[in-house]
Amino acid sequence: MKPTYCDECDNLHPATAKLNEERWLCLRFPKLAGSRGFMSRTHVNEPYMRCYGINGGACIAFTPIRKAEGK
Repeated sequence: MKPTYCDECDNLHPATAKLNEERWLCLRFPKLAGSRGFMSRTHVNEPYMRCYGINGGACIAFTPIRKAEGK
């Protein structure tokens, strides 16, 4: 299997795509409840797992970015 890259994957959360790569979220992996513990009173848990923790270079959920229809 060839390496997979999150910036070429359709599952990269669009709201995080322009952020630093370490902050990217993956739409295919919902966050496990309580997985971050108590960080601070103001911390808001993200709804999805961060991409860097799941890819590993051969992500089975990799989906190539879809081209817009009509282009």
